[in-house]
Amino acid sequence: MVDAIAADLALLAQAVREIEAEVLQPGSLAAEVRRRIAEKITETLGGDSLLARFVRVLADNDRLAELPGVSDWFAKIRDVTAGRVRAFVTTRRPSRRLM
Repeated sequence: MVDAIAADLALLAQAVREIEAEVLQPGSLAAEVRRRIAEKITETLGGDSLLARFVRVLADNDRLAELPGVSDWFAKIRDVTAGRVRAFVTTRRPSRRLM
């Protein structure tokens, strides 16, 4: 369940990242517009899922722009609880893909 939520949250976050930043900033959309956006999203997620309810809370509180940050933190928390450590490697030369 956690992995499914993380995947859906990552997709939503990517969609928000592709929208111009000022469009979803607090105060830029009327409450009814935010509610309609949340309803369209929740139709895709399943009307009463945990993530769908969370999206509605974000919309009600004018925080849809926070989805990318929420997704990043959720991924970090999931990694910590699973005992995973992520590393980024910088090299002098372009590396070959191993996978």
